Amino acid sequence: MPSSRAASLALVCLAAACATAPKRDEPRAPPIVQLTGTSVRDVSLEGLTLVLALELQNPSAARVQLSEAKVRLSVAAEKVIDVAVPLGLAVEPNASAAVEVPIRLEWATLPGVVPVALRGDDVPYRVDGAVALASPREVRLPFAHEGRLPLPRVPKVSFERSKVEQVGLSATAVRVGLKIDNPNPFPVKVELKDLKVLTAGAELVTLSAQDASVGAKASEELDLTGRLDLGTLGVAAKAVLGGEWPQPGLAGTVRVGSFEKSFSAAPEPARAGKAAPDAAKK
Repeated sequence: MPSSRAASLALVCLAAACATAPKRDEPRAPPIVQLTGTSVRDVSLEGLTLVLALELQNPSAARVQLSEAKVRLSVAAEKVIDVAVPLGLAVEPNASAAVEVPIRLEWATLPGVVPVALRGDDVPYRVDGAVALASPREVRLPFAHEGRLPLPRVPKVSFERSKVEQVGLSATAVRVGLKIDNPNPFPVKVELKDLKVLTAGAELVTLSAQDASVGAKASEELDLTGRLDLGTLGVAAKAVLGGEWPQPGLAGTVRVGSFEKSFSAAPEPARAGKAAPDAAKK
């Protein structure tokens, strides 16, 4: 009789254990990957780094191992780069983990970006990727995102002032004041070339090419001097010798890194003044 009771108790315990134990064919709760945000770092005239912030949630009772993230980046609807970033990160049961995936872009490899930057626009991009899990079995968890990338801006060149420094019978020295405004959050080296002072459709002065370093979100003023050959001009030459300085304009090309843009500018009204005629009478 005691043996019968012991056997019955054993059967009850076995049944309870079987009821509480997970079934072998019961599906596991799959991990979830979410792209929680993006950021841009190291923006320069050479390129930038796009950083993807991912979060992996593991609702299962088993530990999972993240092996790598594979990402395809398209900019302006064109495929730019495929990258595979090793992760080597483990996520414990019923836990989550955050990971960053950096993607480096070089403007030199994106010729279609330059015209967009010259217009002062940002450029659209799309990310398609997947996180690979190495354990307990190999699984790929996809994610996607669309956004816009900030592009470098070409600095603005303003024609601040012009002044006749010295008048001679054959040539006149002219001083031209320029201002360069850098809208970018990083310093830039600006190259100015093909600089010409024009008036009434005639080329008054050709200025030498100039380089300038301008700080982040800052401005830099330049004073350039050129010589005006009066023998090559008609009405403009007579006006200068008569003590008058025709309203000039400035044209040229500004280049920063891979970005180059032609510009034209008139003197700022508040600064144009009448300094040139006074100097010419001396």
